[in-house]
Amino acid sequence: MKASIDDIVSKVRTAIDDITRDADEEFTKDADTEIKQAVVLAAMRVSKAAPLDMLEPVTAAGMVQTENKDGSGNIVVPKDYLCLVELRLKSWGRSIYTLMDSGSNEAAMQISMWSRGTAQKPKAMLAHDSLGRRIIRYWSAGRKTQRQKDGRLKQVYDHAIDTFAYEPVPSINGDELKAGVTEECMSHIIYMAAGIFLTGKKEDGLAAKCFQLAAFESDKQ
Repeated sequence: MKASIDDIVSKVRTAIDDITRDADEEFTKDADTEIKQAVVLAAMRVSKAAPLDMLEPVTAAGMVQTENKDGSGNIVVPKDYLCLVELRLKSWGRSIYTLMDSGSNEAAMQISMWSRGTAQKPKAMLAHDSLGRRIIRYWSAGRKTQRQKDGRLKQVYDHAIDTFAYEPVPSINGDELKAGVTEECMSHIIYMAAGIFLTGKKEDGLAAKCFQLAAFESDKQ
């Protein structure tokens, strides 16, 4: 989605004015810069919370990848990576849509060959490699039959990527907001931005009203 940042700021102002109409203070006076910052942060939150049918993810190819001998591997994520939408190796029986928390018990289980993810039930988490790059570490690749130089057939791990789709970090380019969501998310971004702005003004009660209006139906259940 690409949209005029000036139009969005205007709509956020209107949302804030509607929510704060009974307040004595004029919150949005000379606040364009603050509102723009709130819009970008709101777009990030909405990109992470929106249902799949309201996303416009980026599909990447030619990823830098490390293939480990035990079947695990690392994928260096793009610089504009915000969150994962789908990861699938060609040798996996299913895709991964969510990543493990690096501090979770589930992540700790990946240390053992007996409890780590498999080609049928793969697991992955966001981490950093020795060079400080953000990576997705996965367990584990499936196997394929490969002919060796001597003509013999051997089972080897197949790390080839079938799908890597992710949500990009929203940004303001010139006079446009660019985000990996559909137009249907615009109202969610507007109210989320209004809530973030009002939080910065210490108006937590008013901000809560905005966040409620920004929430997706799945979040309200």
